[in-house]
Amino acid sequence: MAHGEVGRLAQVGREEPVAYPEPRGTDRAQPGQEVSVSLFRRILVPIDDSPLASKALDTAYAVASRFGSRVIVLYVRSENTVWNVAEQRRDEAEFEFETRAVHETALQALSAGHHPLPPSHVTVDVRTGDPLPCILEAIIEDEADLIVMGTHGRSSLTDRMLGSTTERVLVDSRVAMLVVRNDPAPAPE
Repeated sequence: MAHGEVGRLAQVGREEPVAYPEPRGTDRAQPGQEVSVSLFRRILVPIDDSPLASKALDTAYAVASRFGSRVIVLYVRSENTVWNVAEQRRDEAEFEFETRAVHETALQALSAGHHPLPPSHVTVDVRTGDPLPCILEAIIEDEADLIVMGTHGRSSLTDRMLGSTTERVLVDSRVAMLVVRNDPAPAPE
């Protein structure tokens, strides 16, 4: 067997060793050499136009900088009903504009936060539809290892009955999740 093709070799009551693949995220190291194992290879950050989304994005960049991860910035736009070719073209143009705007916003946030993450580690995924199914699809399709989302921490009757999008993603996803909350308002003196 060629060098690099075999992870570990184990004797299992046979004359020849059995090859086992390396566990995901491990690298071969020479004696005395430190190995970097990325706990989170891909971090998905669903954003909207809120300040809390900016906070979640900044948090994702901090985690990605620490672990050398890639960040996928997800923006879900509402679905428009298209009745004719002219409306279809306008919708496509809006989609392209929103994609560029989200990418620009993501890179500005990276720069503003002074994170050492290279811009090449940031990608944008813009989808059209209902946020929950779009987020759950993106988790699978983008192979996310971590989701970073904001929550407003509201406790209205509607939120308690239906749950926020963040809570529903937490329940429906099988991926690690980091929830970023709003800073509480300072208590009056």
